[in-house]
Amino acid sequence: SPIDEYELQVISVDRQQTSEGAQPRGLWAGKALALCVARLNLGQGYAFAVRARNDRGWGPCGPWSQVIRTAPPPPLPPQQLRPVESTAASITVEWDPPESDCALVEYEVSCCGPIKVGGGQRRARTKRTECRMTGLARFSSYVFRVRARSFSGWGLWSEPSEVLRTMGAATWEEARDSILRRFGGTVSSAFRALDRDGDGAVSRDEFAAAFGDPTEGLRLFVALDVAGRGRLGYREFAQCFSQFKATPAVMRHNVHEYSEDDRQQLLEEAYHGRRSSA
Repeated sequence: SPIDEYELQVISVDRQQTSEGAQPRGLWAGKALALCVARLNLGQGYAFAVRARNDRGWGPCGPWSQVIRTAPPPPLPPQQLRPVESTAASITVEWDPPESDCALVEYEVSCCGPIKVGGGQRRARTKRTECRMTGLARFSSYVFRVRARSFSGWGLWSEPSEVLRTMGAATWEEARDSILRRFGGTVSSAFRALDRDGDGAVSRDEFAAAFGDPTEGLRLFVALDVAGRGRLGYREFAQCFSQFKATPAVMRHNVHEYSEDDRQQLLEEAYHGRRSSA
């Protein structure tokens, strides 16, 4: 006779148990040949069996399935959130990965502040156990938290960090990043923009005037002017950015055959044109 309906039997199985002796519960399936079972516990094993009913009543259950385990719970909060480095515009923090029953996918870091002026919240994501939050205000206080995500979803936020403060003086790396970002992204474009009078060197005043905030410009100039002369020729200026491999074509010539004055003249001509002698 035709089947009138099905019933799905479900039992939960611990890691140390088998399906034998467990108490099943029945889920009515109607005439459907598939059923989605919801509201199961995370990280729990389950076994399933089906029985059918016709006009003569319910038949026996079929064989039990293999144990199928639901996804594990989201990861616990990361631990030991601590500072690594602080500059005038950034704070770097690191943490210990949390315990998790499956692989971690990424972390999300929350930065709240500046605290005294009621600053907002910014977030960043990373796959490492370290994060550098940039664009922060000088001499300001911030609090960090971090959470982890696995294939089961986002875990809870960690405990807030201690109050961390940015510095007041610019680092050498910060000065380079700020200059390239503001003036065209190359060493040559930055030097031309800063050398306003075209004399082949950038003075302290020229450098400060090129920024909307002269105080910020002076702060960055001090970081680059290692010799403390108050002026930066192109060769000295370009050496500050050597890690970006942006050295102009003129620097690839064998300028070491020339005197210091000749080298400076070559650089000036490369970026300001050849000047006619008086």
